[in-house]
Amino acid sequence: MNNVIRFLREREIVHFQRFGECLRLCKEKMDAKNVYLTNPAFDKMPARPEK
Repeated sequence: MNNVIRFLREREIVHFQRFGECLRLCKEKMDAKNVYLTNPAFDKMPARPEK
């Protein structure tokens, strides 16, 4: 039982690390394309009037 729990925990740690790497790469790619998510300049823009 201990081996099973150890294996599952190690697997979760690896998944967490891979997700972090993927998130970092996505942010870098989006920032390079001037996307809203990672561009703080958009937060300073005035709100658009609704139609």
